[in-house]
Amino acid sequence: MKLNSAEKEWLDGSRGPGVQLAMKMLVAVGEATGADRLIPVSSAHVVLDSFPLGEPGAVLLEELAAAGERFVVPTTTNSISIDRNKPEDVDEVQTRILAASSQLGALSTCSCNPFSQIIAPMFGESLAWSESATAPYLNGVIGARTNREGGSAFASALTGLTPRYGMHLDSERRGGTVFEVDADLDDLSDFNVLGSIVARRTEQGVPVLKLRSRPSVSHLFGFGASLAFLSSLPMYHLVGITPEAPSMDALFPDGTPSAIRISQKDIEDEHERFCTTQGNRVDIVSLGQPHATFDEVCEIDRLIAGRRVNGNIKFSISTNQSVFGLVRAAGVLRSLEAAGVEVTVDRMCFGCDLGPIKYSSDVVVATNSVKLANSAPGTRKVSIRLGSTKECVEAAIAGQWA
Repeated sequence: MKLNSAEKEWLDGSRGPGVQLAMKMLVAVGEATGADRLIPVSSAHVVLDSFPLGEPGAVLLEELAAAGERFVVPTTTNSISIDRNKPEDVDEVQTRILAASSQLGALSTCSCNPFSQIIAPMFGESLAWSESATAPYLNGVIGARTNREGGSAFASALTGLTPRYGMHLDSERRGGTVFEVDADLDDLSDFNVLGSIVARRTEQGVPVLKLRSRPSVSHLFGFGASLAFLSSLPMYHLVGITPEAPSMDALFPDGTPSAIRISQKDIEDEHERFCTTQGNRVDIVSLGQPHATFDEVCEIDRLIAGRRVNGNIKFSISTNQSVFGLVRAAGVLRSLEAAGVEVTVDRMCFGCDLGPIKYSSDVVVATNSVKLANSAPGTRKVSIRLGSTKECVEAAIAGQWA
């Protein structure tokens, strides 16, 4: 990989040890991926959760901040291990990490779904965003360009650079396996299981989907989260939505390949595939994975319709500070809390967090999220009931699955 004179100087330490470390990371990634050079990015999204970073991560961030290092592009943060609205939710290491990242210049969005906070790059921009679910939406809906970054996103935040490979190349963004979706996708859970099907059945290139109707933004968040969690795919093409896919002819000028048909039965079967329990028991209802949008939270409130959650059920919705503020201003938070629903902010989603609390297979979690359904049996040792948002709400009210 070729570096220009300034980049070579940074690698040699001219801008200090922090940037030098970042350059070493970017060069290693570039050489491993066959990148020819580094390119500028307009923003970064970094994972600063205390569970993976721990004390060593906190110390490194504090040392960088104390040394005067600063992020050189707008940088947002992923969800974390605590709810900053709850004084009793304490994690000293996480608090230190957030303080240091703020000193470095990060915006403490603390969400796996920053798009719901009106943080949206422009078409064609190169970015360095971590958190697996961000890449499919950025590439597939906005038409921005990012790979599925890890710690390299932090290096990009310090340097404003990323290796030129993968989704930054036109050749890697071409359509591949085509899916004809011949099913009515009405609920967020339907788009979650669609993401799972596409993740398992994509044979080559970027998956291309033709849908019957236009999905909502929330539906696209759920689809991308599921797709990314169950595969390494960083992008999809939705014909008529993805800027690079206005039509099938634009994607395939030499002729459209045969399509894989996804039927209504395929959607129904995929729902059942993630259910790991029989019977009607439900103990926890967990929605908002990825973090719920304002529309999602309002829909849940409408479905509850003034009723109360059964006393044996713990019902929680995960979201971020921005959505929480809107929900509170609209009076929806008051309505949900009166019904017995807890709305959390900032925290990693149930099943993706790595905290010490474990349950047992006797505990049944109802959700509309494939991401939770796939992770929680391993991290939380629970059983899963995957269903629509309405089914989850009704289970919370009735105290059991219908």
